[in-house]
Amino acid sequence: MAPGFYILLLITFIIYYLSPKSIRWVVLLISSCVFYFLACSKIPLLMLFLLTLVSTYCFSLLIEKQRRESAKTSEKRRRATLALGIFIPAVILFSSKGLEQIGILKDIRSTYLLPLGLSFYTLQIIAYLVDIYKGKTQAQKNFFKYALFISFFPQIIQGPIPRYSQLKDQLFAGHDYDDDRVMAGINLVIWGFFLKYMIADKAGVIVDTIDASPQTYRGFYVVLCSVMYSFHLYADFLSCVTISRGVARLFGIELTDNFRQPFFSTSIKELWGRWHVTLGTWLRDYIYIPLGGSRKGKVRRYINLFITFFISALWHGMSINFIVWGLLQAVFQIIEDASGKFSQPFYRFTYRVIRRLYVFAVFCFTFTFFRMPGFKEALSAIGSVFTMPNPWIFFDGSIFRLGLNEREFGVLVFSLILLLAVSIVKEKNISIRKWFFAQRTPVKWAIYLVLIWSIWIFGTYGYGFDSASFIYGGF
Repeated sequence: MAPGFYILLLITFIIYYLSPKSIRWVVLLISSCVFYFLACSKIPLLMLFLLTLVSTYCFSLLIEKQRRESAKTSEKRRRATLALGIFIPAVILFSSKGLEQIGILKDIRSTYLLPLGLSFYTLQIIAYLVDIYKGKTQAQKNFFKYALFISFFPQIIQGPIPRYSQLKDQLFAGHDYDDDRVMAGINLVIWGFFLKYMIADKAGVIVDTIDASPQTYRGFYVVLCSVMYSFHLYADFLSCVTISRGVARLFGIELTDNFRQPFFSTSIKELWGRWHVTLGTWLRDYIYIPLGGSRKGKVRRYINLFITFFISALWHGMSINFIVWGLLQAVFQIIEDASGKFSQPFYRFTYRVIRRLYVFAVFCFTFTFFRMPGFKEALSAIGSVFTMPNPWIFFDGSIFRLGLNEREFGVLVFSLILLLAVSIVKEKNISIRKWFFAQRTPVKWAIYLVLIWSIWIFGTYGYGFDSASFIYGGF
């Protein structure tokens, strides 16, 4: 995140708590507009985003009106209105994905000629319209409040993907200043920086080095790259969402925790209940369940799984790599379901460890397709593990010639161990925040200073690397 973001955040924070409570939501809206304009100042792009906001706002009011007048409006007409409301944001999303794939928009992503946060706010809008149609929520009559819901600057770029019912009271209420809440937000921001600079960007150095010379780094280098990419992707996305949650909490707004220790999962199904939670629940509620879910027998359930993950793949990108990655998620879930009756635990702890290693291995394998530039390249890389085995690279110092020396690699390993420890504590439902705030002020500030100092000294940029952009900012 650029320094300008934090300058905007500081100004917003000061003005927010100095303003009357009744207009504090206006401060957030203005800041969101400024952020969006500065992040993508192309006029056609801003007009496209505004067109999406205005059109879907109008459709939301129409859907609400038709629902209230259901006796006068046929179900067929109501569905047609909903479909038209969804069509505009959906067609923008999938047409941009398709054009990008065939090369017409090859350079557009880097020059911000595609709407910022397109993939995320499109799902947000669709959920909003469907929930109004089903009567789960009421349409927001105030256009500017609706605009704030869609454009709220801490989460528009990379999520999480909120529902209107989750944010409507929080965004518009106007919160009192609370020292503990603000400090909790700062905690999350610092932890997000730790995840980004101490894990994600360091693991990313190894991934980038191997991917830059795929013909040189074969065999078990591919295994190493897949493992490091898994850490890179997880820490990067988790850091982004953690910072977003921390920034939102500064204003008294709670965003959904998008990750719940996914690598502790013992099945692929469980993994997708812990990884990118808001996307998973969106796919479940608006694709899988409307298709029939598991209510119409196993065969239909398996078909619904394939369709759901196919749509998830298209959301990430319209390439064969993403499609294969998505369909593999369904395949492994079906295999698990079909063989579940044979999976009897022999020793409970050993069984859980084996299952978690299995899930992590499947994650590394399937995300190789997610990462590689082409399907053939992914197959070639995976094939080399078996045709060119070279496990000695883990013992002869080769891994220290991939962009991180022994000291830097040691920092990465230590940071991963710390992440594991924190994850274990959270998995046991122990509140680290409660423990932290129970400490005396000198202890709390000592912890702050140690974390900030460690990130400043040992973070990736400290060794001359440029901090990479957040991965999911590309979707």
